[in-house]
Amino acid sequence: MDSFVSLGIDESDLNKASLDNYKEHFEIPFLSATEAYYKHESESFVAENSVSDYLKKAEERLKEEEDRVERYLHTTTRKLLITKCEHVLVRAHAELMWENFQSLLDYDKDEDLQRMYSLLSRIPEGLEPLRRKFEEHVKRTGLAAVSKLVGTDPAAIEALEPKAYVDALLEVHTKSSETVNRSFKGEAGFVASLDRACREFVNRNAATGTSSSRSPELLAKHADALLRKNNKVSEEGDLEGALNRVVRRLLIVHHGVHAEALPIDGHFQVPRGEGRLSDILFHKTFQASYSRRFSIRRSGGEYDLQVERGLRFRIHQQAPAHVHWYVPSLCTRSGCSPVL
Repeated sequence: MDSFVSLGIDESDLNKASLDNYKEHFEIPFLSATEAYYKHESESFVAENSVSDYLKKAEERLKEEEDRVERYLHTTTRKLLITKCEHVLVRAHAELMWENFQSLLDYDKDEDLQRMYSLLSRIPEGLEPLRRKFEEHVKRTGLAAVSKLVGTDPAAIEALEPKAYVDALLEVHTKSSETVNRSFKGEAGFVASLDRACREFVNRNAATGTSSSRSPELLAKHADALLRKNNKVSEEGDLEGALNRVVRRLLIVHHGVHAEALPIDGHFQVPRGEGRLSDILFHKTFQASYSRRFSIRRSGGEYDLQVERGLRFRIHQQAPAHVHWYVPSLCTRSGCSPVL
């Protein structure tokens, strides 16, 4: 290759090499031959092998060509060569990859999903069909999980345990989130697809029917069950640990889910119809902390203010920025002081 480059002379500057000879007698024929070779090879390989095998083959070929540029070719050839290979190896078989994406999701083929994502990210609009399919997949999985939980008996729907409901939602979200991070490198488009799918199956599923408040009520009851049973909290550790568990479970609905009706206690007020469900649940967590401290103060017990301050920081740190807090006061004979 150096010989082709050396033979080129810039007539306007005899000390400067020209790539005209290199491009005319080597680069153009080389790119044409490479395209023809990979076109024939890829078509033959796809006809005789599975999509999973082709993903590995295409990945290997692209790496080989990138290595070949570094070792033997002029640097100016790299972009042209890789673009040509991507068109023949990826663009020409994109439809086949899109069609088989669902099967890879169904059978949790993580390595194949990673390869498909990596290959299709090389071409314009290569990932958009995958994002749409992934969103529908998560939505179907979430709806199926709730349907399996409640069945078709109306009595079972009414008697649904909040914990079982939240666990079913959390399982789908956790697995799907892991897929986004592991197979799709946390790409923003797939994160958005996950958010939209969660919004759909959390708001409307077999347990909610046509009610817009059923899902928020179940989630809020689960929050209360975790944080407002003093004996349970004491057994499982300090309040901060319980809060961490609640936040982890309830952040699955931090995707724009709206709640219009929730049972409200007298300790504070929650805006109806405006706040997202996660906002209201953070309020519920706050209220549970207040209730526990009040019960301890009334019984003459001691309360670790350092833990309380830590809770305040954690709640404010993780809650949505637009949450408006109402801080209740605990009045004693010595005066009134804020709880948090």
